[in-house]
Amino acid sequence: MTPLYRACWALWVCGTALIVLSWVDVVPVTIGWVGFGVAVVGTLLSFAAQGGARQPPPRVQDQPPNQEQPPDERFTAGRPRDIQPPSP
Repeated sequence: MTPLYRACWALWVCGTALIVLSWVDVVPVTIGWVGFGVAVVGTLLSFAAQGGARQPPPRVQDQPPNQEQPPDERFTAGRPRDIQPPSP
C-alpha cells in the first residue's frame, strides 16, 4: 500500500467521522458537509493512487472455448429429475 493510498484512506475516514459527528449534533451541519467533501476527495484520490478502477483478474478457462461446458453442479440439486418418489 503506497503512502498516497494510505493518505486517501485517512481522508475518507476523517470525512466520514465528520459526517457522523454532524448527525449526532456534536459539530454543525456545515462541518458535516465539509466532511462529505473531504471523503469524496479521498475517494477520488484513491482511484488515482491505484491507477484507476481495478479490473477483475482474467478468467482462466479449463477447456477450449469450442467445447461445451459441463453443467454447474451447484445448481443441479432440486431439479425434478433429482426428486425421488416417496416410499409406500
